[in-house]
Amino acid sequence: MTTARDPLSRSEVLALPSVANLDELRQCLYNHIMDAIDWGRIYGYEQMLWSLLPALGQQGDVDELAEKLIGECLARAAFDPMRLVSNVPPGITDAERRAVEYDDGCVFCRADAASGADQRQEHDDDDDDCPLCTDMAAEWRDQHQAVLKKAGLWRPPPS
Repeated sequence: MTTARDPLSRSEVLALPSVANLDELRQCLYNHIMDAIDWGRIYGYEQMLWSLLPALGQQGDVDELAEKLIGECLARAAFDPMRLVSNVPPGITDAERRAVEYDDGCVFCRADAASGADQRQEHDDDDDDCPLCTDMAAEWRDQHQAVLKKAGLWRPPPS
């Protein structure tokens, strides 16, 4: 098993820009954790629950129950010791890992496989350029042009 990441040394931590207080540190950490989570995928699971819960005989507000189940799973995952280790060696892609972990008895595994969840698309554009997405991406890149240039990631819009 490999650890998820070796901790920074004391000198590396001290070289990091400082934060003013615990609340600022908490907010910075929250922002990065929010960014690390595939919220679109989690929302897809929540939508599946809207159909699965009534099929299991659950009545009442299934939207609220689905949201509660997602929240419980996220809280549980935050304390799960498996978040700290991996038995998958470096160099293995997420698609390879998911293929090995696939469980045909799991409705979520089957849905991920059917939807191509590894592609992380917001919507299916049938391999055609989506004009709305193209325009939104160009506008976003233009808005963040200075930062993207500084990071060496600026791509001028296609002509």
